[in-house]
Amino acid sequence: MAIRTPYHLLPILLAYLFLVIGNETERRLLKAPQTGRIHVVYSETTCSWQCHNATTNHCLAHHTGLPEIARKAMKPAYFGLISLLQSSGNYRGANLLFLALLWPLLLSALFMRCLRLRKVPWTKTLTKASWLALFTALILCTGISKTNNPYEYLTDFILTLSRWSGLSYFDINALVFIVIWPLMTLFILVAWPAFEIAKYRARSGQKR
Repeated sequence: MAIRTPYHLLPILLAYLFLVIGNETERRLLKAPQTGRIHVVYSETTCSWQCHNATTNHCLAHHTGLPEIARKAMKPAYFGLISLLQSSGNYRGANLLFLALLWPLLLSALFMRCLRLRKVPWTKTLTKASWLALFTALILCTGISKTNNPYEYLTDFILTLSRWSGLSYFDINALVFIVIWPLMTLFILVAWPAFEIAKYRARSGQKR
């Protein structure tokens, strides 16, 4: 089981590698300091740390993005999640634990488990690649964590995605944590197993 651990971590490892590459590319594009926060310069048209630090309506009022109907639909769940994390008494710690570790770790393990159960022919290749990804992620994340605050670095990545996509900080946050991740969770836990069960029953019926 221990030997297969990197295999189940492959998606989250690749996600964090992409995060580091994205942030460090953005740091150089903006000519930001080599360490610390990246998006510190206030802008009227693109999101920065002011969108994170200001009142909840600042980003929605000043930066364009998704249609208003989509924003209204996501607001209750979005601000509800924020309130839930704040109720822990340590918002940043809860954010890192739940949104940056436990939830993506669960998605990563379940997704790769599903691939293994389906006996996808290239799972052996993925197992080998996962060891390389693990060592690369450990080296990069160790270096980044020594010079950057983990919460701020992750927040900077949301701001990086915001600036690259043209959507606001609120839009990217809501899309990732209120739409995409919940849908992925439902797909892995419900839709995929249901599909596999239906396919198995169909095959069993054909054999009869």
